[in-house]
Formats: sequence, C-alpha cells, structure tokens
Amino acid sequence: TISCNCGQVCLSFPESAPRFRYSCLCEDCRQKAVWAFSQGGPAVPLGVMSYEKGFDTIYFGNNVTVTQGKEQLRFFKLRNDAGSTSCMAKCCKTGLMVDNAFYQGMCILVHAD
Repeated sequence: TISCNCGQVCLSFPESAPRFRYSCLCEDCRQKAVWAFSQGGPAVPLGVMSYEKGFDTIYFGNNVTVTQGKEQLRFFKLRNDAGSTSCMAKCCKTGLMVDNAFYQGMCILVHAD
C-alpha cells in the first residue's frame, strides 16, 4: 500500500513483494520530482539532488486498486515525447506511480522515497 503525503490518496497492490527494486539515477525521475516540488509537492531528497544516490525504485505488477482518493489522481507526461506516464496526487503533488510503454502493461514503478 502507498499513499500520498497528505493521506488523501491510497493505492494498494495485491502482490506481497515487489518484482524488482533498485536505485534509479535517471534524469527523467529527477526531472519529475523537481517539477512536482516546483508545483508544491514534496522536497526532493538531498542525496538525489546532489547525485550522491538514486531514488529507491520499486516495480510491482500492473494491478493497482485505488482504495481512497480516485478523484485526486492526475496522469501526465513531463514532455510530449516522453515514454513514461506519471500519476500524481492533485491534493499534495506527490508522485505515486509511473507507467512506461517499455513495461508492456506488465508492471508499474513507484518510488519508496
């Protein structure tokens, strides 16, 4: 289960364990986090901003249940040519999950931090 920073949105995943987890250092994830912060969202971790560490990135199967706050979900692409579609909570600008065409509908990405 994940939730946005203010608690108005909650998502659950039926899988008990992630499919994959790693530290992501990609520029797309950083740009999305910086953009969300500029819109009033959560601060980007200092280690990520200074390139000392990446985001704690977790992949779950593409089976998500919105248990609270469906009306607060916003889907967007950071750029017109972006391969990823991000989901953000409108209420507090928390990034919740990311889908990419490369995943072929099999999984979604969430950041633990």
